[in-house]
Amino acid sequence: MRNLLFGLLLVVSAGIVAAGVGGVGDVETFDLGPSGKGSAPAPLVLPIRGDANFNCVVDIVDLTAVLGTFGSNSSHTDFNRDGIVDDDDLAIVEAVWGSTCGTRLVGDVNGDGRVNTTDMNRVLADWGTMTPQSDFNRDQFVDDADLQLLLANWGRTLARRLIADHTGDDVVDFNDLTFVLGHWTGPESQLELDLVLAQWGATSGTDLLGDINGDKVVDSRDESILLAYWGSTQPLADLDGSGAVDTSDLLLLLGAWGTTAGRELTGDIDGDWLVGPFDQQLLLAAWGTAWPQADLNADGTVNMSDLLLLLGAYNDTFGTQFLGDINGDCTVDSVDQEILLAVWGDEFAQADLNGDGRVDVSDLTTLLGAYGTSCP
Repeated sequence: MRNLLFGLLLVVSAGIVAAGVGGVGDVETFDLGPSGKGSAPAPLVLPIRGDANFNCVVDIVDLTAVLGTFGSNSSHTDFNRDGIVDDDDLAIVEAVWGSTCGTRLVGDVNGDGRVNTTDMNRVLADWGTMTPQSDFNRDQFVDDADLQLLLANWGRTLARRLIADHTGDDVVDFNDLTFVLGHWTGPESQLELDLVLAQWGATSGTDLLGDINGDKVVDSRDESILLAYWGSTQPLADLDGSGAVDTSDLLLLLGAWGTTAGRELTGDIDGDWLVGPFDQQLLLAAWGTAWPQADLNADGTVNMSDLLLLLGAYNDTFGTQFLGDINGDCTVDSVDQEILLAVWGDEFAQADLNGDGRVDVSDLTTLLGAYGTSCP
C-alpha cells in the first residue's frame, strides 16, 4: 500500500500543492469572514457532516437547506456524495442533529481543527447562553464545565482525534494527503505525511469499533448514521469492510454499544491510543458529571474511582497492553509495522514498545517477534 500511495503521490502532489486544500476531492474549506489588508487570514472551517451552512452546528437551518435543494446535486447538502440530494441526506441531518465542531473535537468552537485562544474567546463571549457551538458537554448551558473541557484539550488537533485525520471527516484518505501537502512546513509535515500513509483507510468506526461519528462513544448517533447509509458502500459505516453497509455492520455496532475509548484502553478518554495528561485533564474537567467518555467504570458519575482507574493505567498504550498492537485492533500486522516506521526516530509513545523514549530498531524487533499474533 505504501509503495502504491507514494507512486500516486508523484502524480498528484504538484497539482495538490498548487491548488491548496479547498475544492480537492470531498474537502471544502470556507473562510469565516474577510481579513483586512495585512491581517492574518481568517481560519478555515472543516465542515462537520450535515452542516450545510458551515456555522458549526447541525440544526433547523441545515434541514431547511436540504429541503430547499431536494432533487438537485448541490454539493453543500449532498452529504453522502451520491450525486443527488434526497431522503438519505435528510436522514443524515436527523442522525447528527445537534452535532457541533466542538463535540467533534472537544473545544474546537470554530471548526478550524485545533483548540486555541480563538475558541476560548468564543466560549467566554457565549458564557451563560445556550449557544450549542460552545456547549461541549451538551447540558444546554455554556459555563465553567465547558471552559474546563476546552482547557483540558488545549492545543489538540483533529489529527490526534483519529490519528492522521486532518480534515475531520472521520476517514484517512486523499483529503488528508491533500491537507498535509497544502500545509507543508518541513520535518513535522513529513512525519504527518508518513502517518497518513500508514493510517490509510482508517475510519473512526474502525478506530473504535462502532464509533462512526468519532466522538469516542458508541451510541444512538452512530446507529442513526449507519442506518442513514444503509445499503451504500460508504466506508464510514462499513465496519466489517465488506463493501456494503448491511446487517453485519449493524450487529457489530450493537455488540459494541456503550463502548468508549476510555474503556477500550482503560483511561484513554481522547482515543489517541495513549493514557496520559490530556486524558487526566479531561477527566478532571468532567468531574461530577455523567459524561460517558470519562466515566471509565460506567457507574453514571465521573469521580475518584474513575481517576484511580486512569492513574493505574497511566502511560499505557495498546502496544504495551498487548505487545506490538499499536493501533488496538487486537492483531499485530502490517498496519502496526507501517505506523512504527512512520514515526521512526521520534518520541511517539504509542509505538515506543519498550518505553525508552524513542522508536527504533528494538521496537521494530519486538513488533516483528509478535507479528501475526492476536489478542489472547
